[in-house]
Amino acid sequence: HGTDKRKFESSIRLIADTQASGTTTLEVSDDDYGTWITLGTFDMTSHEKRISRCGSYFGERSYRLTHSANTAWRAKSLRIDYQVGT
Repeated sequence: HGTDKRKFESSIRLIADTQASGTTTLEVSDDDYGTWITLGTFDMTSHEKRISRCGSYFGERSYRLTHSANTAWRAKSLRIDYQVGT
């Protein structure tokens, strides 16, 4: 996000196709892929796929998505709502 200051993520939205069933798990790594923490699961049947209260971090953050259903999966982007601390 362009700064080394602490970032506070209020929510993350997955812009993707709505499906008849399935979920997609969102994990983050704040230590260059050393460890992964699950932030939440997107319900792929929902029109609005959102995870709230996503924590804070310094520096950079990596994201990993895992789809659970045996169906085609198509997504466009993650939309991250965040604020930069002082």
